[in-house]
Parts: sequence; structure tokens; C-alpha cells
Amino acid sequence: MSLCHFSLVREYIQDIHASVNNLERDEVQIMIKPRIALISFAESREDMFEKRRHMFEEEIHKVRSRLSLEHEVAYHGKVNSWDTVDEAIRGVRASDVDVAILHLPIWSFPALVISCARLLDVPVLLLANAREETSSIGGMLGAGGGLDMAGIPHKRVVCNGPEDRDAIQKVNDFCRAATVLHRLRGQRFGCFGGRSLGIYTTAASLATWQRVFGVDIEHLDQLMIQREAERIPDVDVEPYLSWFSENVNCILSDGMPEWREALKRQIRSYVATRRLIKQNRLDFVGIKCQRELSDGYVLQCLNVAMLNDPYDPAHPADPIEPTVCACEADHDGALTMQILKMISGGQPTSLMDIRLRSAEGLLVLANCGAAASFFAARSTEAKDNWGRVTLMPNVFGFAGGFTTQYIYAPGKVTLARLCQKDGRYWMAIMVGNLVLPERGEVPGVVKPWPHAFFEANLDFEELWETYGANHIHVVYGDHVGALEDFCRLLGIEARVYTR
Repeated sequence: MSLCHFSLVREYIQDIHASVNNLERDEVQIMIKPRIALISFAESREDMFEKRRHMFEEEIHKVRSRLSLEHEVAYHGKVNSWDTVDEAIRGVRASDVDVAILHLPIWSFPALVISCARLLDVPVLLLANAREETSSIGGMLGAGGGLDMAGIPHKRVVCNGPEDRDAIQKVNDFCRAATVLHRLRGQRFGCFGGRSLGIYTTAASLATWQRVFGVDIEHLDQLMIQREAERIPDVDVEPYLSWFSENVNCILSDGMPEWREALKRQIRSYVATRRLIKQNRLDFVGIKCQRELSDGYVLQCLNVAMLNDPYDPAHPADPIEPTVCACEADHDGALTMQILKMISGGQPTSLMDIRLRSAEGLLVLANCGAAASFFAARSTEAKDNWGRVTLMPNVFGFAGGFTTQYIYAPGKVTLARLCQKDGRYWMAIMVGNLVLPERGEVPGVVKPWPHAFFEANLDFEELWETYGANHIHVVYGDHVGALEDFCRLLGIEARVYTR
């Protein structure tokens, strides 16, 4: 077992600047891919269509080839008559798609597009091209104006070809947003325990969630975790204990009696929670922890960290979809994390506390004990990430247990949070970069917690005045456009604090 002392932890933190920059980062495997229907509209006048047939086919080939890179084209139909509208509707309904792209390679009768959009039960996007000879933009405007008159929500994009990155990004953002909206419906959030530490913003209404998001809340007692954990035999615990012994950076056990037994209880809690998630068919969860489990059984920090990771420490070679787990049974936090996970294609997400503004103007974030080890190095290899994590005793909890100490790896990130005001939901969104603090500042943040340092053009006075929670949530990448589309589809406000 790799043990260390506080002074060694300080040296490790001070050396992180050199080591983290030398690590090559891999992309997390995309596990959540939009299923789209592509419906291409043609001229209904046969003589005019024959003059533009070659353009029609060229544009279809370009669009379908490009869309297939990021999406699963589950259905492709061509429409130029009322009969083919009916055929397309049947095809889309049979294909279980998340979004429909109504593609106008050339001019088409707007009535066909509008009728098709009216009969679909998924979000729609009108896609046109800028080629002068196709009359595509005119067709899109004619169809879009008709959709507006009929009160049918939609998005419009004009694409200048496969190299038009801005247009392609808009299409991808909308498709991801529509996919989250579609697949979120019917999901189940498992809430282990009630409100933690009196934090008002961690609670949510079941009726409101069903009405706005289509998500169910299943309340479960934390005692279920403890009881199930005590049933876990040693043979199921040892592989995790052995893996941590070989791969974690170090275990700081100073002043922590019976730390090995506490670590075993944390591992048992993780295995037990995985079983309970499967038994109760839960899609994402939250655990209260404080104070019943943190005082009476064991801290749940390691449980939360491992659930949110894209691998299981006992089987690190097999990638898995992260299971969102929010500390302090934060309902809206867990839901935000689930949205961020899905909108990013399945990446790990985290819950952090907004701590302070540093002297350098950075927004300092910290979790009270747990975040996915993935954020330590952004690697798809479990050993790369856990090799930068120090297990440390927490400052609270009489029952013992370790926290995950590290500094988030640098990179572009999106921060977001579903907030409530006057009974209505809105989403706070920020985009910027995680950075490493100055060397002289690093020892000052050596605590038993994960830390992140967010750099962006933020108006801190505006943030302090208007932000609606003490928690905020992190995912790597710029997902602002997709989150804005998601909020528009839901009919809630999206407030972007940074651009």
C-alpha cells in the first residue's frame, strides 16, 4: 500500500505543473450518439426537378456523408409529393429518432415541409445550402415562414459545404440538444437520503420535474447502501483494494485509526450502490452522505468518485458509461450533470462548490471530498488518472474514510447549473479554461479536496448577485451552443455569463 505524509503531498502538488503538461490526453469514447432522420425535399414539378436532379443528389451526398461523422443516420427519405410525405412519416416513426433534419437541397413546395414537420413528434431543423442555382435558401425561408405561421418551433441553418464549421457546429449542437431532450424523458433519478446540511437548492419538486423534464424521482433510504454494503464479501472487495494499492498516487493515513477498514467500507459502498442502481433501474443518483453515513458508517466520497468515472477500478481496461452521482443528494445538480454528460456524448461530469475569486481573478472551485478521478489527468486510462490522486482523510465525518485530492487538469470546459427562481427553472452557463495556479499559490490549497481553477472573462459582481446555488457542474469542451438549444427546446431561460 502506497502511504505518504503531508509534506510529501505538498511536494506532489507543487510538481504537478511539470507532470500534467507532459501527459497526452485521449478523447473519451462517445457513448451517446444522436439518431437522426434526414428528409430531403425535392421539386414537385417534374420538369424543373430534372433540371436540378444532379444538384439534388450532390447536396444529399455531401450532407449525409458529413452528418454520419457525428450522428447515426437512422432514416433517410426523399419527399416530393403527399404520398412521399406519408412514407417519410412512417419511416421516421419506425426508426426511433431523436431529431429530424428537413433538408432542402433545392427548392421544394413549403407545404410539403410544413406538413411533414407538423406530423413529426421530434424537434426539427431546416437545412439549406448557399448555392445560387439551387434556390435552397428561398425554399428554407418559405418553409420557415410557414412553420412560424403554424406555431411549429424549429431551427434554421444555411451550410456552405462540409468545410463550413460554424454551420456544422450549429447542426451538431441542435442534434445533441434534441437528443438529450428526447432521451431524458422517462429517466429515473435515485435519491439516497433527504436534504443535506440544510442546502435549500439541492431539493426539487417531483411534479415540476415530470412537467418540465419528464424525469421521475425515486426516493430511497441511505440505510439501503449500508445494508447492501455489509453483504458484500471480502472476495469482491480485494480486487479494488489491490488495484488502489498499486495505482493510486499515495494514501495519507496520518492520524486515521483503522483506515484500512474504512477504505474497505468505502469500496463496499460503491459495489453496493452499483447493485442498487441496477436493481432499482436508476439512470442517475444522488447520495446525501452527511451526516448519517459520514458519521455512522463511512464517507461516501470514493463511492461518488468511482461512479462518475468512465471505468471501474477492478476492470480498468473495459470502458463504461459514467453513472452520474451528485454529492449531498443534489437533485438539480444531478440533473445538470446528467444533461452535461449526455450533451457531451457521455463524458464524466462533476459537482463542485464555488469557493472564491483568487487574487489572479480565477474562479476557485472545490468539492467537499469527491470528484471523478478522470479530471485529474483527462486520460482514458484509469491508472493515469488515479496515479495523480491522493487519498486523504476528510475534515468532517466521525466514521472515517478518504477523499480524492488533486487539481483538475487544464483544458476548455463548460460550467452549468439548473437554477430555480420564483418557481421557474433557468440555466446558468459559462465557458472558459481550467488552468493550473501559480506555483507559489498551490500549497495554499492543499486540503483533502479536489480543486479546479477556472479562467474566463467573468463579471464577478454579476455572478455573486444573480447565480442561484453554491454548487456548479463541470464537463470538458465547449457545449454552450448545445445547452442554449436545449433550453430553447425546453422553454427555459439560458443565461451565459461568459462568451
